[in-house]
Amino acid sequence: DSITYARKIQEAMLPEDARIIQHLPQHFILAMPRDIVSGDFYWFSHNPQNGITFISVADCTGHGVPGAFMSMLGKSSLDYIVHEISVNTSDIILNELQLAVYRALGKNAKDGMDIAVCGFDMQNMKAYFSGAQGDLFHIRAGTLQVIKGDKAPIGGDTKHYSEQRKHQLHTIDMQKGDVFYMTSDGYIDQFGGPENFKYGSKRFRDLLGEVYSLPLEEQKGILEKRHLDWRKNTKQLDDVLVIGVQI
Repeated sequence: DSITYARKIQEAMLPEDARIIQHLPQHFILAMPRDIVSGDFYWFSHNPQNGITFISVADCTGHGVPGAFMSMLGKSSLDYIVHEISVNTSDIILNELQLAVYRALGKNAKDGMDIAVCGFDMQNMKAYFSGAQGDLFHIRAGTLQVIKGDKAPIGGDTKHYSEQRKHQLHTIDMQKGDVFYMTSDGYIDQFGGPENFKYGSKRFRDLLGEVYSLPLEEQKGILEKRHLDWRKNTKQLDDVLVIGVQI
C-alpha cells in the first residue's frame, strides 16, 4: 500500500501533459515502469524569457524503490538548476546536475543516472542537446542520425568524483517535419524474440525509421505493441521510457 501511494506522489511530480502540449504540441511519451514506481523519469521546463523549451529522459540507477528515490533527487535538482539559478543551456544543466548529485549523495553511494536533455528554440528553429550516456535520435526526410551523449553518466562510481566533467553542447538547425527521440535503455535492452536476444540498438533505429512519418499517437502505440510482442512471456527487465517530438 505504501509503494502504491508512493506512485501517486511520483506521478504528481511529473510534468502535466497539458503543459507540455502548450510548447511541444506534437509529442508522445511512452512510459512503462517495470515495478509500481519507476527509476526512469522525464522532465520538462519552458523559459518564457528566451523561449527555449527543455525536455529530458533520465534513467536512474536501479528500478523500483531505489530508482524512484534517485528520480526524485534528479527532478528536484533539475528544477532548482533551471528555475533558481537560471541555467539555460543543456550542457551547463548537466554540469550542475553532476555537482548536485555529488552534493546530495556524498562519497557513500555509487548511484546516479543516464540522461538526455534537449532544448527546443522554435522561434529560431534551433535544437540544443547534451547527454550523459543518453543519445538523441534525429530523423529528417527518412534519414536517421544518432547524436551521441558523453560516455560518463551523472554520478556513478566514486572514482569519478575527482573528475571535472564538462558536457558537450550539440546545436541542430531544425526544419519543419524533423522528428526527435530520446529513450532510456529499457526498450533496447529487453530480452525476447524467438531466440531470447536483446531487442538491440539496430532494431530500435529501424523501428524509428519505420514509424517516424506516422501520427505521434500511432507511433506510441506501435512502439508499445512491438515491445510487448518482443518480450511476450519474458519478464520486463527494466523501466521503459521513450519520448518523441515532431517539429
